[in-house]
Amino acid sequence: MKYNEKTGEKKPENRTDEVNLSIEQLHNLQKKCNSMVSKDFENNILLKDISISLGLLVDIAASIYNKMVEAGNNNKR
Repeated sequence: MKYNEKTGEKKPENRTDEVNLSIEQLHNLQKKCNSMVSKDFENNILLKDISISLGLLVDIAASIYNKMVEAGNNNKR
């Protein structure tokens, strides 16, 4: 994970970092509000995490597919 030198805030380098940052944001918000966060807001953050996780699965599947295609091309030669 990278940090912005001027502001000191974290910048995600990959999808896993994005999930960790959004969970950290949710925990920080709960601390600020003494656990009085709206359930709708909490659900939105969790849906964002699910969306990022699905993107991660797509990245993994694409990587596996690319390896299979490369292996197939090498076998034809």
